[in-house]
Amino acid sequence: KPFSPLPEIVVVDAGGNRVTSFVSQVSATLIPTELTACCFECECPTKIGAFTATSVAGRARFSTLAINTVGTGYGLTFASASLTPVTITFTVLVGPASDLRVRRQPVGGRSSASKIFSSQPEIEIL
Repeated sequence: KPFSPLPEIVVVDAGGNRVTSFVSQVSATLIPTELTACCFECECPTKIGAFTATSVAGRARFSTLAINTVGTGYGLTFASASLTPVTITFTVLVGPASDLRVRRQPVGGRSSASKIFSSQPEIEIL
């Protein structure tokens, strides 16, 4: 699922006014946290979606950029060839559960209240 709100880069002049004549490619680069940095013992955070956006009238929108790994202290660096890069930091949280799925059915149960399943069910929260 893409970021919400979507990352948007606006090019401004020294007075804070949007530079509507600016047209260029803007890239987004993920900076992983120390806890989720790529290693043999953990999964690497994955960027999903567009890594570059074209600035139109001084505004670049990253409409499909997403990350699929929960963590704190992430960074996204936005850069364009002629401008100073900008880095933002953020946290990816777990969203609310949306569904349940039975991964393993129970085995060996009877209708009597005193019989425990020999194999317990396994439920996955999505």
